[in-house]
Amino acid sequence: MAPEINLIDADVYQRSGPPYEQFTWLREHAPVYWHAFGGADGWPGFWAVTKHEDIAYLSRHPEIFSSARRLVVFGEVPEVGAAMQRLMMLNMDPPQHTRQRAFVNRGFTPRMIGRLEDHITQICQDLIDDVRNRGSADFVTDIAAPLPLQVICELVGAPLEDRDRIYQLSNHLVGADDPEFQSPTGQRLQHAAALEIYAYAGQLAERRRARPEDDIVTRLLQPNEAGEVLTDDEFDLFFLLLTVAGNETTRNAASGGMLAFFEAPEQWQRLIENPSLIPAAAEEIVRWVSPVNMFRRTATCDTELGGQRIA
Repeated sequence: MAPEINLIDADVYQRSGPPYEQFTWLREHAPVYWHAFGGADGWPGFWAVTKHEDIAYLSRHPEIFSSARRLVVFGEVPEVGAAMQRLMMLNMDPPQHTRQRAFVNRGFTPRMIGRLEDHITQICQDLIDDVRNRGSADFVTDIAAPLPLQVICELVGAPLEDRDRIYQLSNHLVGADDPEFQSPTGQRLQHAAALEIYAYAGQLAERRRARPEDDIVTRLLQPNEAGEVLTDDEFDLFFLLLTVAGNETTRNAASGGMLAFFEAPEQWQRLIENPSLIPAAAEEIVRWVSPVNMFRRTATCDTELGGQRIA
């Protein structure tokens, strides 16, 4: 018997966690499924794509399934706001995405990441030592939340004393529909947080242009082989994407992964007994937790996917 399919009701996730039984049924019976329910916010119907091979196919064909047409976020965005969001790499299709990715790849080289490895290891050790000295911890607050923020501050050369403010701003940006962060001024706080992050990024770029350093931000701001540079808006939005998406997803993956180990202690014991499993465990935690579980693509033409005709 088919379960009731509702993948977008936040109350479902809060009450009982991810609707695994719905995903299992969809993959077996309707891997490309017309999800007509729009929810309380009146979202339009959409095709829910739940099978790996179909997701891989649409990801490899941006000319058919666009990230830019209506952006990748699930909710509807007014066109006036969507135009600015298309300057963010997440909401680009080739060739714009290819150009932007080339800038980013220059900063995130193996040599640059290798230089940061020792410092990142020290950040982890300091966080663990602090917890050990106190004898107790809230894993989310004490480890999962500060770790990605400190690493991101290290990546972009931002002072560590700024991390709490960046954390607060990122929560306001992504938490508009989270009761923990909702308030009558929620949308105004979200807008103000975005403006403050833009301003922070602009100040950081100005400092690096005046005094270049051997770091990722300096490399991002340098001209490419064709003499092109990132515009101010492109850099500011990349910084926002890194500080918000990179922070929240890593925090949630680590928190969800630790919860999964509490719920399946035999898996934790496997890891303790065989540390060679750690690299695969990191990938498996991201798969299992799925810190982002809904991205959107928009069909640019009539097409077919998983045996379904898509307009």
